[in-house]
Amino acid sequence: MIEAPVKHAPRPTVRWRVNSPFFGATQRHGCLGYSSASFGQCGVFLFPAGFRDPEEEYWALVEKAVMWEVPDERPIEIRGPDAEALMELLVTCKISGCAPGSSRYVLLTDHHGGLINDTIAFRLSPTRFWLAADFGWIKGVAAGSKLNVEVEPAAAFPVQVQGPKSPAVIARLFGDALAGLKRFQFKVVTFRGVPLLISRTGWSGELGYEVYVCSFDRAGEIWDAILEAGAPEGLIATGSANARRVEAGFLSSNADYTMYETPFDVGLEAFVDLEKPQDFIGKTALKALAAAGAQRRWGRVVSAEPIKETMAENTWPVLVDGKEVGIATTLVWSPRLKKNIGFVLFNSPELSRIDEMTVMSPERGMTFFQTPKSFEQLIAETQSRG
Repeated sequence: MIEAPVKHAPRPTVRWRVNSPFFGATQRHGCLGYSSASFGQCGVFLFPAGFRDPEEEYWALVEKAVMWEVPDERPIEIRGPDAEALMELLVTCKISGCAPGSSRYVLLTDHHGGLINDTIAFRLSPTRFWLAADFGWIKGVAAGSKLNVEVEPAAAFPVQVQGPKSPAVIARLFGDALAGLKRFQFKVVTFRGVPLLISRTGWSGELGYEVYVCSFDRAGEIWDAILEAGAPEGLIATGSANARRVEAGFLSSNADYTMYETPFDVGLEAFVDLEKPQDFIGKTALKALAAAGAQRRWGRVVSAEPIKETMAENTWPVLVDGKEVGIATTLVWSPRLKKNIGFVLFNSPELSRIDEMTVMSPERGMTFFQTPKSFEQLIAETQSRG
């Protein structure tokens, strides 16, 4: 059995905002700015946007090691005799085979098959789970289900430690056994009297870990300890790795999809188990949608113009011969490809066969080409050519 102490999360310190427990540490280490990250009934966190030039942060991630906090991935705790039953109701894959000490990538859909979240589910014990997802949605489903469960925000605050040298950082802090965790495994340890959950997961496309600190008051101390332990590997604090996650093909909730898209629309059908014996929210609708086929289609695009232009904060119309065929959901500069790359959501599957298109930013149109290859393949080809 894997256990961490059950603690109640702190109330917001002001009416609408609760500072992350790492907020003071990010200020001390020179964070350049913050964006907001909502957390349901627990207020709004300030999300560190970055500490230095984005390209410097990018190269530190892919060559050394970095750390950043992810306040919007703070988990919801589901515990009680019917915790597994609620999890089966919430997610589109079978969760009963997930043993304590392991996690699983899961999707949550609504009754129409719309995608609510894609996230990681952690099983701490037979009757206890963590799930980084919409608190209000989970709370409402639990209340309507009449299952014997408790649902509340976990007093656990995640930090990503990512990059090829991250195992050395984890080994120096917690030992070789923790550094040797397999993908989607985790362990609960005590470090300097603070309970931590160390997970072999991450949102970067690089080898990495997530450290969940189960103490609001001691979180800044743990942040400093990770930075100190990572100094020999060149570890630095950064913002989230947006360019790298696009290269890896990771979609972002409410950026690359909303509840108006289904898993089939955005290429996540492999994570929908329609043969799952347990019922789950959206199962009936998803069966009908699977028979009808995707209504939209997600694609990868690369700019023909090797100029730096980042349009990650908005969506932009995609035009072919003056006709709108979809939207660009995320566009970023790839330092390794030296081009703009991103995701497009086409209005129909047939349109996804279009090769050349124009993405209309407020300043001007940019020409993009759709690629059947992953960005990782394109990077490998670029590197092989020197």
